[in-house]
Amino acid sequence: MALLQIPIGHVRARWEQPSHLNFGSNDPYVVFVVDRSSWWNEPNRFRHCGIGVVSHVHGDLLYGHWTEYEFHNPSSDPNYFTNCTTVWDPEGVTIIEPSGHKLFVPKNAFIGGR
Repeated sequence: MALLQIPIGHVRARWEQPSHLNFGSNDPYVVFVVDRSSWWNEPNRFRHCGIGVVSHVHGDLLYGHWTEYEFHNPSSDPNYFTNCTTVWDPEGVTIIEPSGHKLFVPKNAFIGGR
């Protein structure tokens, strides 16, 4: 059963913090969407992902904040993530899906080496 949960680890999307915004801690940051779906669950592929807001300075995908998220990708389209957008503001970053669903990650979750 553990085999079904092994993450594929393929980066599906990435968005960089705009240069005009500064969080004052390990800037700049990057949002990564990493595919964690299973080959064994083909109807639900390209939905289960790890989302990381990580420091670009350190170049290590583990340096920042990670959360698990299930995208609303009803057709299991592998290109769905490139149609998502991000909105960066002084409070944090919001990922907006084509479906209209939004995931907000507050800056306090990823600044300061979390």
